[in-house]
Amino acid sequence: LSLSHRAYSESDVLFVQLLADEIGAALERRRLIALDQVAALERQRLLDAEASEQLLRALANALNIRDVFPSVSAIAQRILPHDRLTMSFHDGMGTCVMQAVSNDDGPSLVRVSGIDPTRLLDGSFKIVDDLTLDKPEATYDPPDTRLQIVNAGYRSLLSVVLSARQQLF
Repeated sequence: LSLSHRAYSESDVLFVQLLADEIGAALERRRLIALDQVAALERQRLLDAEASEQLLRALANALNIRDVFPSVSAIAQRILPHDRLTMSFHDGMGTCVMQAVSNDDGPSLVRVSGIDPTRLLDGSFKIVDDLTLDKPEATYDPPDTRLQIVNAGYRSLLSVVLSARQQLF
């Protein structure tokens, strides 16, 4: 989310995909380290060595992504400027639930249903240039979620569907 109109373009999608790949890789590395530290290091793919290491350190001791998501957002800020970062999990049947947020500006518990599951493909994205004019087809719970986001000052949105270990987020 951004406080500015038209803050995102299709060129930002690549950065989000790369960032999500790094987040997914960092989460995967954390799991693999518990099984085999040497194998995890061999599988490591770095977009930006410093950012990847910072993500790994932020996630290393986290049992819950919500605890470290503000730190993940701060690291991602260097790659993709943003005012708020959120992460939602998709069930593959048209419903997603927000799992983590980088700040308290706006709603933090949201369920969105009625999304066309054929549009939730890994790598797909949506850019909303002006949230005040956008009329979503999905159903939000709570129903005033979009109003809360706009009232918090956010004006544009970049949403990218990605996966890690076959979980869409």
